[in-house]
Amino acid sequence: MFVKYVEGFSTKILGESAQDIVITDTPKEHGGRGEQFSPTDMLAASLGSCIVTMMGIFAKMKNIPFEGVVAKVSKKIKNPATGMVSEITVSIYYPEELDDAKKAILERAAKNCPVHHALNESVEQKILFYYGETLQGMPSETANLSSV
Repeated sequence: MFVKYVEGFSTKILGESAQDIVITDTPKEHGGRGEQFSPTDMLAASLGSCIVTMMGIFAKMKNIPFEGVVAKVSKKIKNPATGMVSEITVSIYYPEELDDAKKAILERAAKNCPVHHALNESVEQKILFYYGETLQGMPSETANLSSV
């Protein structure tokens, strides 16, 4: 992948094929426009994405249904001046109830995510599981596509 600096403290991340593009932006309080994901947002999103991906892989291997799973990811900044992330919380909403054995498989998969292990202990990671629940108030997947 390639990261290209764009004016106004933004970057454009290009995949090897140049078909995958992610734009990051610096938060307003640090001189950016605050219109796109910040690099620390991407850090938190990487953890959430990795956890859900690992759970999906193990769900498929063990024939556990995995449709409709959503993770809500949030972060806490330790010091706004430095932007250092101190905590990332990943709340996983699994729409069906599962027995304890299947929950254990999915939760073990979540905790074996490579991004989870790559972050050092200065970033507290909380992984919360909500079975038989769906996430309310999730934005539409197409809401912001008109500006891309």
